[in-house]
Amino acid sequence: MALLTKDEMFAQYDWARPLREKDAFHRGEDGVLRALRFAETRQILLDHEHFSNSPDGETGNDTGTPLPYSDPPRHRHLRSLAATAFTRQRIVEMEVKVVEMMTKLLDKVADQGEMDVVADLASPLPTLVIADLLNIEPDRRDDFRRWTDAAFIIAGPMAGKDMDEIPEETFQAFGALYTFFDEIAEDRRRNPGDDLVTALTVAEINGERLAGQEVLDFCAMLLMAGSLSTAHLLANMMLCVVHHPGVLDTVRARPQVVPTLVEEVLRYFSPAPNSTPRIAKVRTTVAGQVIEAGEKVIPVVGSAHRDERVFADPDRFDIERDPNPHMGFGQGIHFCLGAPLARMEASLMLTMTAERFPGAWTIPDMKFEVNPSPSFWAPPVLPMTFSQ
Repeated sequence: MALLTKDEMFAQYDWARPLREKDAFHRGEDGVLRALRFAETRQILLDHEHFSNSPDGETGNDTGTPLPYSDPPRHRHLRSLAATAFTRQRIVEMEVKVVEMMTKLLDKVADQGEMDVVADLASPLPTLVIADLLNIEPDRRDDFRRWTDAAFIIAGPMAGKDMDEIPEETFQAFGALYTFFDEIAEDRRRNPGDDLVTALTVAEINGERLAGQEVLDFCAMLLMAGSLSTAHLLANMMLCVVHHPGVLDTVRARPQVVPTLVEEVLRYFSPAPNSTPRIAKVRTTVAGQVIEAGEKVIPVVGSAHRDERVFADPDRFDIERDPNPHMGFGQGIHFCLGAPLARMEASLMLTMTAERFPGAWTIPDMKFEVNPSPSFWAPPVLPMTFSQ
């Protein structure tokens, strides 16, 4: 864990500036190659023919490979299954439910004058949304949060993690997640419904149904991608709004600016500053940099988002930035399927909170204990006082 002030958190990409000025790539002390500029980062993210999402560059089409680490053609089949949870109609239908969810969450803290943005809003909202999409009782919210944290520690894209240092209760929580989804999947086989878990239990790839473990992996992946990553976006958004003078006043005076504000958060303070590492399938060259077959490359999205070649005054938080071609939701075939849902949750959370609490918002000057994960970045707690 790192103890960082708000200013230090916003300066998390400063290390890349001098390196980015020298070259599009940088090889760190760990020997791993990192793409730092926008054009090269985007090129690698789009080029699934030369770069694999599989951790070893070889198993992207193997049975059992989860969607985030799969390559075509398996990726195409898995993505078509996941897409059933994020149709335009489902998103439209979810908006009314999200408003209801947010209203209840705000009701709980309204009389307190203070809250932990993460624990009270940013974390529970996306978990409730995913639970609804999976047609699972929302009273398991606390379990979902605990299981999601455990899944990211054990199975998420955390580079260099030492399994011997992971507490036993984390493994138990991870096992409870799979036990829960195993029970849900079995129930859907007996009592099919109009939900994603049912669709997964009857789905076929190349004429074969998904194995039981594949169904469970898919459910766990959706829970992680749909709740934790969105929670990080929501927390980062609120921190940006309070930290930058005048932004909250603008939101209240012109709420129509909120959608572009959300896009700027995804650029300026991205919850995923490092994309999933790519493995070169063959020897290839990008911007003069030779990348050997089997070599790992990390697209540093956070650095690319500060590239002066693409973004004017990139270190400024500009809530009306246009154009804003950020890569906060990825690029190409691995572009986040849940992006419309996450955008809707973020927009509603900010506009509803600003309307409900029209007074001053304050986040104390303090050092935040931040886990500098290579994949995700957000404060784990965010105390805020407000007035009505």
